[in-house]
Amino acid sequence: MYNKTIGLIGYGHLGHAIHERAEEVGIDLQVTEGKGHNAELASASDIVILTVKPDQIAEVLDEIKGAISDRTSILSFAAAGSIDKMRKQLGRTKRSQDHRITRAMTDINLRQVLATWGMDTVDLCQSLSRNDLVSAYNEADIARFTVYVGCLPGVAAWQFANNQNADAWLRGYLEHIEYSIGVPVGVTSEIVREIQAKGDYEKTVQQVATKGGVTESLIQALEAGHSGYTYLHDVGYERIEEIESRLKK
Repeated sequence: MYNKTIGLIGYGHLGHAIHERAEEVGIDLQVTEGKGHNAELASASDIVILTVKPDQIAEVLDEIKGAISDRTSILSFAAAGSIDKMRKQLGRTKRSQDHRITRAMTDINLRQVLATWGMDTVDLCQSLSRNDLVSAYNEADIARFTVYVGCLPGVAAWQFANNQNADAWLRGYLEHIEYSIGVPVGVTSEIVREIQAKGDYEKTVQQVATKGGVTESLIQALEAGHSGYTYLHDVGYERIEEIESRLKK
């Protein structure tokens, strides 16, 4: 893995966090200078990491598809954008190429990374994850993880800012997450403690609840008085399906 060139497209909060984590573990990431430079970066990369918003994936893939080869691996941290759609967007007609398109998800501090299997990306994902990498058996696992763990920093920050019983609510929520998707309470507790130690909860909510995103849908549900764990999952899952339906066919 470490003899491969890795490019990162998308330098928002998650892209920045991945870049910092890569530096911690000694992985050199080349970061795009933005639109217009993505193809140049992709052409020089063996692995291209995408941390763009889901509604930008089609545009970015169109931009880089002429600059990459069939041997270039794509690792997408976007909340939506199926492997099948990305494969078609890149003009890769054979499903045998799917092992070079990987989907992953993590929390903002990379406490936990979950990923589908990829020939060139599994070691990279394990190195980025602060805890043992969790394997996704299908893309539905990515969606569930996105809602429960990817959105956890925003949900935790909202609870601390607005709920006097936040500790009890979150304790039950973390147990529900472990029961639902198998991520240990010990790992999700680390995520929550980091948010609590950071403080400034309103700012955290604003940072992670991007417009039209999955975290935003959970925050909107909480603000409307819906605090049921399963209800929140369903709201987040519906937002993912909504985003997916808008992506280029």
